[in-house]
Amino acid sequence: MAAQILGDYDPGRILKLAAEVADSSDSKVPVLLLQLRDILDMAPAGSPNARKIRLDIWTYDLLQVLVLVLRQDFSTIQGGWATAVKLAQILSTCCAGLDPPETNEFYDLTLPSAADNLLILSRRIQVRYDKIADQSSLIKLQLLKDFRSVLDATSWLISPIPALIGHLLHSQYLLQMLLTDDVETSRSVMSLIQNAVRANPAALRTLEEKFLFSLLDEFVYKLSASSDSTLGRSATRTILDMTEAHPTIVEILCSRFKGLRPLMGKWSGKGFERELSELTNLLDAGTVERVESQRLHDAARKIQAVYRGYRMRKQLTKANKAMSTLQRSFRKKRAGKEQEQAVLRQQAELQHQLRIRRQRALREARRKELYLMESLPAPQVNKHITQQQNNAATKIQKIWRGHNSRKKFQEEKDTRVQYRAAALIQRQVRLWLERRQRAKLDESLMFAQQLSDERRVQLQGKIREFREMHAVRDIPREKLKEHHENAQSVLTSHMMRRAASLKADQRRRALLAALDTDAEMMLSAPKLGDASEEDIQLFSSKSVPVAAKARHSHAENMRAMNLQWYQKLGDEFQDGGLQDDFQENNAYNF
Repeated sequence: MAAQILGDYDPGRILKLAAEVADSSDSKVPVLLLQLRDILDMAPAGSPNARKIRLDIWTYDLLQVLVLVLRQDFSTIQGGWATAVKLAQILSTCCAGLDPPETNEFYDLTLPSAADNLLILSRRIQVRYDKIADQSSLIKLQLLKDFRSVLDATSWLISPIPALIGHLLHSQYLLQMLLTDDVETSRSVMSLIQNAVRANPAALRTLEEKFLFSLLDEFVYKLSASSDSTLGRSATRTILDMTEAHPTIVEILCSRFKGLRPLMGKWSGKGFERELSELTNLLDAGTVERVESQRLHDAARKIQAVYRGYRMRKQLTKANKAMSTLQRSFRKKRAGKEQEQAVLRQQAELQHQLRIRRQRALREARRKELYLMESLPAPQVNKHITQQQNNAATKIQKIWRGHNSRKKFQEEKDTRVQYRAAALIQRQVRLWLERRQRAKLDESLMFAQQLSDERRVQLQGKIREFREMHAVRDIPREKLKEHHENAQSVLTSHMMRRAASLKADQRRRALLAALDTDAEMMLSAPKLGDASEEDIQLFSSKSVPVAAKARHSHAENMRAMNLQWYQKLGDEFQDGGLQDDFQENNAYNF
């Protein structure tokens, strides 16, 4: 097989086959011609050897014999109609790419005869197919397959040669095959006509009117008499192809078949609405000019529809993205609001619980106080009531003083911020004025450099006169030395005093910086409920004595806070600092 593909071709094999065909009887010739398939397969299509094989088949008259053999009745031939189908395929393969030199016999006689014989063979297979009534018969199905194979071979034969298409459309055998009520064979024939019209649209313009009318009559008859959707679709598609190739057919349809337009209504909803709509529009147009105008209109409308669809899809894509973004932002905002509301509800609930606990604790403390007051003498009760009033007054004063101090501190803070802003503005303005003055000085120097010689001499004269008027007097050397020693002693004393003043100034600046730092820390300090270990370490003193004093004061305050009210009636608790701490504790516990 590899040698055959590479082109090993033996011309003697065709010569031997031609001699066998010449010496054999007519019934054996078809079987012998089947060997041409093996010979054709020796070389790939389009190769030089393939063209040489086809030319040798033509030269030894095997192609002419093959055309004549197709006219036989294959019911008595070995292999039956299957042999005829194979021979039809071999014939179309032999004619493809064959161009005999120096003769017109191939195009004028052989090809038309081959097309006619293929149509005759198809017609014979169709007749035998129609005679079998059983639709499910295997013989009937095989005949339908053979019929389609022969029509395919016919289509392969005529497609490369436009002249054969006109001959095919003028053939009586084609019309005879079309005059049938069988759906499958009618569809196959109409498919052959469609391929022929598409291969050579100009063939319809040369078709005689009687053949054209016969074809149209049969197509319209199938549309009117048949109810099969596949057959109706094939007939409609064939008429559309014919009108596209030959627009004057539209006028023939409108004048010859006036009832065709209403007949289209029965095919609606059968699955080929697009073809049906095209044929209906053609019938409504009526003329070639209107058909062309309608075609251009349909093309423009299709372009507009495609563009509008593209634009709408693009807008929908943008809208979907925008809607997704909007929904995402809305859900995020709603979730944030819900979270804020949940936090507010939680805080309100916590405050409510704290308020209830404080009320309960206050009531419990008052109840215990009243219970204890019942067991005390009258003088101590009055003293306790007076002390409670003093504590309440002290607490009110402390709260007011704290409020007033915080208010003043905030005002001082605002004033300090304004002072710093003013200082910054002044510093920037001074820098700007200095740069401006320096720029003016540079301009004056540049201007001085640009003075003329006459002006320079004039200015030098004025400088000389000023120096003469303000000349330095002659001072003795001893006087100058005395002045120098006095200045040196003053400078020394100033430098000695300046060291102390610098040290005091440095200490003052350090204290101011520490105060500023402490003030900044107090301003940025968190609330007591939000304080962490790092904040406690930040505000804790690093000095051991200060830390010891703070721990001692804290212990005293905690001990005083844990005492009962009747334990604080003695003179040992009259100390002002302890009373202030006690009042502050009551303010927290209220």
